[in-house]
Amino acid sequence: VSAQNRGEPFDTVAGLPASMGRRRRDMPWFDLACEYVDMKWPESAATARQTLAEALIRVTPVFLPQGRGRPDDRAIRSALRGWGFNPQKRSEEVPVEVKEILDWCSRHSLPVSVAQEQRVLDALEKAVTTRLSGEKYAPSVARKTRTVLSSVLSYGAKRGALDDNM
Repeated sequence: VSAQNRGEPFDTVAGLPASMGRRRRDMPWFDLACEYVDMKWPESAATARQTLAEALIRVTPVFLPQGRGRPDDRAIRSALRGWGFNPQKRSEEVPVEVKEILDWCSRHSLPVSVAQEQRVLDALEKAVTTRLSGEKYAPSVARKTRTVLSSVLSYGAKRGALDDNM
C-alpha cells in the first residue's frame, strides 16, 4: 500500500512493487564484477584485459565494508589483480590466503543496487579520478575506468540488479 501511495510502479508478473522485486534480484558487486570479467575475457586483447582488471580494482573497494574482519587493502588489491579479476588464474589452484580474501569479498560485498545512492556515486567518482596517494589520475585513465564502470553497471541493469535508467 505504501508503494502504491508513493506512485511506485509494480511488477505485473510478481505483483510486487519494483523496489521489492529489485531486492530479490540484487547481487553482490564482487559477484557481478567477476561475472562481467568472465564474459568479456575471451574476446578481449591483453591490454583490454589489463584495463578492465585495473578499473575494477580501483572501484571495488567502494563496495566493500570498512571495519573489523576486513582484510588489508593491499592484500585485497593483490588478490583481485592476481586472481579475482583474472578468470584463467581463478580456475587454477588459488592459494589459501587469496581464496579467503576472495571469499570474504564475495560474502561481504555490498549489493550492486547501492550504486544508485548518491554517497556511493560520490565515492565511485573519487575512486575513478583519484590515486591512493591523493593525486589525480590522468584524464585518459579516469575515462577508461569510468567506461568500464559504466559498462559493468549497464550489465547489472540487464541482469535486473539495477534500474534500467540509472
